[in-house]
Amino acid sequence: MKLKVMIVSGILLIMIIFMFSQFFSKKQQPTEVFEAPVTNILLQKDEQLTESGKYKGEAHYEFNYSNKDNRKIHYIFSDKNKRGMRFIIYSNNKSNIVSEGHTSKENNFLLEKTFSPQQEGSYEITVVSDDGDGGANSPISILVELAPN
Repeated sequence: MKLKVMIVSGILLIMIIFMFSQFFSKKQQPTEVFEAPVTNILLQKDEQLTESGKYKGEAHYEFNYSNKDNRKIHYIFSDKNKRGMRFIIYSNNKSNIVSEGHTSKENNFLLEKTFSPQQEGSYEITVVSDDGDGGANSPISILVELAPN
């Protein structure tokens, strides 16, 4: 009888030691916190230009900027047909040119710039091809985004 009690006690002792060792050997994993990504893109277009609107021979796009963003604006413009195009960004109501550039062979028909907006509100982009037809049926790519801090 004492032998049975000692065997059962031994088995219980081994099980208790095993459970405690499992409990203390587990490494605590830190809890990961995922923040929702903040979009920095103000305008993104990848399309064929078509002649439309009241300004014949020009393409127009618009984006908005808020002072709460408190960052510079970075843009990339690609002239995929390599025709040569003028790219202009105006502030509200075309009252002021805030940035402009021209695609050519020298810049591989790719324009990339950063500027500091002076005011919040809407900004208008005008694209005009060198041959004056507005780049009808020309593929372009425009990305306007908040520049990283």
